[in-house]
Amino acid sequence: MKQQKLWILTIVLAVVWCFLSGAVTLANFLMGLLVGTLTLVLFRPFFPWSPSPLRLLRKIPAFLRYLVHFLYELAKANLQVVYLALHPKMPIRPGIIAFATRHRSPLGTTLLANSITLTPGTLTMDLTPDGRILYIHTLDISHPEEVREEIRRGLEDYTLGVAD
Repeated sequence: MKQQKLWILTIVLAVVWCFLSGAVTLANFLMGLLVGTLTLVLFRPFFPWSPSPLRLLRKIPAFLRYLVHFLYELAKANLQVVYLALHPKMPIRPGIIAFATRHRSPLGTTLLANSITLTPGTLTMDLTPDGRILYIHTLDISHPEEVREEIRRGLEDYTLGVAD
């Protein structure tokens, strides 16, 4: 059964290789099979988990929803930071908030923390040892509940579909 999963994952990697190379040809697919096989053989011992290829395929729609929404949040945050930077009075009130995440897996918490950090105006600074509370630096702490709700609706709801 493990060999079957390995071959399915290798084929998925080959298809991804074709799309990333920009041309879906037999030569690219064969090269993708070669690179995918080498990658899985060489790096499999470094991963403590073994994801089911079918589970990964089922997560693709959720990942695409996350990606589209993340890009929207990224554009929105960039415009907000530009507004703050160009405002004559620079109306910022920086501070740190605690954000209780609903993620229970390290992968989910990491995806959320990195998404927050990649969004301008926010930075994930630390988390508790159990990974349930993130400490986030934000440019405007005037309304901390509003910031938490934006993170929950804007990022966490979508990362939950991908990583948990």
